Amino acid sequence: IFLVLMLTETPICGDLKPAMLVHPMPRLDNTSSVAAERTVDRWSRLPTLSEWIVAILTSFVTLFLLVVHGVHAGALWRDECAVVHLAQMPSFSDIAHNFQHEAFPLLFPATVRSFIALFGASDLALRCFGIAVGVALIAALWLAARVVHGGLPLVSATLLGLNGTFLVWGTSLRGYGLGCVLIVLAFA
Repeated sequence: IFLVLMLTETPICGDLKPAMLVHPMPRLDNTSSVAAERTVDRWSRLPTLSEWIVAILTSFVTLFLLVVHGVHAGALWRDECAVVHLAQMPSFSDIAHNFQHEAFPLLFPATVRSFIALFGASDLALRCFGIAVGVALIAALWLAARVVHGGLPLVSATLLGLNGTFLVWGTSLRGYGLGCVLIVLAFA
């Protein structure tokens, strides 16, 4: 990762910008003894082709790992079944009434309820919900990188793809992944 950072000159922290680089401009006429100078902000440059290639490949590898995990995740476990049962209650007031044992905000069972209404409640469909949350997180990382510093999600997409915890828990039928998406979007 350090080598990728050095090769692509990606900023690690937005607050730690190096000093402005000063480049002399060519003289416009021969009478001027002092060359005009312009200041170039190092972080306002456009990403290079190699950065685009690395970012896109990293995103595709992360998507591949999400799909592989989603396909091989198996049946729903107890807490995921509890969310499905809560989301399939007859009315939204029943969900709110039986919500006291749930660890996530009411938004999550409501989202699962909407997803079940559209795609069904099979294990495969609900595993696709986890994959969709992972795809949404990758899209949120791209949006945040472009909005915050105009760059690409080189480090964040790499760390996401290498993070086994996210691949297991962030794509499960729990609110962890959706919470990550909302946090990244809040800071974008």
